[in-house]
Amino acid sequence: MKRSIYLFAALFSLCFLFSCKKKDQDLSKASLNFGRSLYVMKASSPLEVELRASVAPTTKLVVPAKISGSAVLNEDYQLSASDFVFEPGQTTAKIIITPKNNLSPEREIKIDLPSVGGYVNGEKKQTIVIVEVKEKIMYSFSKSVGTLLGKMKLTVDLKGEVTGSGFRASKDIDIPFSILAKSTAVLGKNFTVEGNAKSVRIKAGDRSGSVTIEFVALGNDGAKKAYFELGTPTVDPDLYYVGTFKTFSCNISQLKFGDLLGKWKPVGITNMDVFSQVFDDSDYISSLPNKIDASDYLEFLEDGNTDKIVPYLKGNLKNFFTGPAHAVVFDHIERDFEDYSTFTSYDIPYFIIKDVNTLFSATKLLKGNVFVGLEKLDDDNMLIYFHEYIPTDFFSKFYKEEGWPRPDYTPYYGITYKFTRVK
Repeated sequence: MKRSIYLFAALFSLCFLFSCKKKDQDLSKASLNFGRSLYVMKASSPLEVELRASVAPTTKLVVPAKISGSAVLNEDYQLSASDFVFEPGQTTAKIIITPKNNLSPEREIKIDLPSVGGYVNGEKKQTIVIVEVKEKIMYSFSKSVGTLLGKMKLTVDLKGEVTGSGFRASKDIDIPFSILAKSTAVLGKNFTVEGNAKSVRIKAGDRSGSVTIEFVALGNDGAKKAYFELGTPTVDPDLYYVGTFKTFSCNISQLKFGDLLGKWKPVGITNMDVFSQVFDDSDYISSLPNKIDASDYLEFLEDGNTDKIVPYLKGNLKNFFTGPAHAVVFDHIERDFEDYSTFTSYDIPYFIIKDVNTLFSATKLLKGNVFVGLEKLDDDNMLIYFHEYIPTDFFSKFYKEEGWPRPDYTPYYGITYKFTRVK
């Protein structure tokens, strides 16, 4: 009797265990649920949408994704697959959604589960993906005009429609450019482009990129021009729009003093913005040589074998040009000068100018020879770079505290003065 009871109990236990195991593996009770009811797809980052099975299938299980919503497939986003695929023994399957030209606001993707044999749809049978909007990207040359004397960087900047100059590329971006037919300079003969590049690459994490163009030679017919024009990026072109400087005009020349002959009227200091980043206002704000008289001008002339600048000045520039005339001699080209007012670099022809006031002061005089940079922008505009002087009336406090071993601090205290031709 006891043995019969024991056998019955053992058989009952075995049946119970078997029935439990069968219940656990009974696909008719299994369910499918999305990992989340709501996802947010970042503007530029792929998103994984996960589907979960409460019981792993014993054979390959394919669950079609029923897609709807206001977001447009292959316009706002792309899918890695149209089905969730469970391999035997797996309880999760994924589809990757990749943002494309998601430029329209308030768009979403809805994914619903169909009926699948052997499974029921659980509570999370639908998921919604909120699509974040990409901001459009403005691209532009960093400036519209420049002069190529040796080497120059051709720079393209990016700005976000929302983030502005705080924009950083999320991936490498190539901005194509072309050399316009109206150019008088010939590629390969008058100048070269680094690596024969036809585009400027802005690397991921950056907001600007550049290629180097280099002077080769000029014929007897003198200076030439090359016109560079930005094209539209070939990848995701709808994301981009061109900014202020679509075209860059490059003057290719070897500046000669004779190119500047004539009378030039001062217009003003062009790089004042950089001073506030370095100096206290009290060290320059009321003492810069920026006062110009209406009658002021400089005359560039050739006197026999001597090049001269003859000043006719009543304004502050007379504190530098203190003599009746100053002989000028070309010395060298200063390569890759860093201009901190525009965050660009370029080459400057340096001339030695003789018997000027090296203090650039209204009250003190120390005559000597210094370097000045001369740059002809076009037939009617030129720049003089005052890059070598001893700060006396302005920047003197910083000078006394720090000292300025030229040319280390030149980008900070160098003064760029614009002049226009007197006709």
